[in-house]
Amino acid sequence: MAVFGTVLLWARAPFAAKNFYAEDGSRFYHDAITIDFVDSLRKPMAGYYHLVPRVIGSVTALGPVSTAALVNYLLVVMVVAWISSTIYVSSVTTLKRPSARLVLAMGITLLPIVGFESIANSTNLHFLLLCGSSVVLLGRQKTVWRRANDVVLIVVTGLSTPLLISLAPIAGMRIWHH
Repeated sequence: MAVFGTVLLWARAPFAAKNFYAEDGSRFYHDAITIDFVDSLRKPMAGYYHLVPRVIGSVTALGPVSTAALVNYLLVVMVVAWISSTIYVSSVTTLKRPSARLVLAMGITLLPIVGFESIANSTNLHFLLLCGSSVVLLGRQKTVWRRANDVVLIVVTGLSTPLLISLAPIAGMRIWHH
């Protein structure tokens, strides 16, 4: 599924592997090469922290500038694959048919994009993290590893966007029922 998602993402936004998009280059990569990693994590932008994009920018900055956009893109693809895989696995308690779970998991890669606005960049990953977190909050995982993955996804989402608060009703409903 991850390979299919990677090919699909590249087919939707082939320019993303060659160019930085918005804050990916001007903020996250720039901060990674001008200040140290810990300081970049403590530096809010627009009033909140961007854990995932800042980590991606810092890892991207470890390589040569000539490959920076490609490395950034590949790291974004890995995060998108993680989110898609988590959605597929976590939705097993609510969607019994594998085909329905696959459509839901691939849905984040099939989101409409307009012009250069791309889903293949770290700047917009917080929306995909929210999608994954909402599915995680609706599902019930039976293994320790799946529960651990779900907790990590929700924590990472919370450290990447304040919009996680919008999922409070789903979290409250889950607590109420369990």
